[in-house]
Amino acid sequence: MILYNVTNHVAPEIESQWLEWLNETHLPEMMATGVFASALVLRVYDGFDAVETAYAIQYSANNHDDLDRFLKENKQKLKLQSLKLFGKNVLQFSTQLEVLSQHS
Repeated sequence: MILYNVTNHVAPEIESQWLEWLNETHLPEMMATGVFASALVLRVYDGFDAVETAYAIQYSANNHDDLDRFLKENKQKLKLQSLKLFGKNVLQFSTQLEVLSQHS
């Protein structure tokens, strides 16, 4: 399994609007692509009072090929969509992670 992790630093003044957009618009659009089996929304906790809140969204993809194709076709469009809606109030970076083992 491949995880596509997108970390978002969200300014407090638009946090509720961003979360609404994330849950009602963005996540359904991402899941509708068929590339991702699931998405997990996490609040990043660093133990300090931060000026902004950070969220990590972890999308589970079945393989590298599907994720690579998705990113080639959609990554710029998705970044521009967020930038158009929220400007510099949301700063984001992404990473790709390969799950090597899972323990319960």
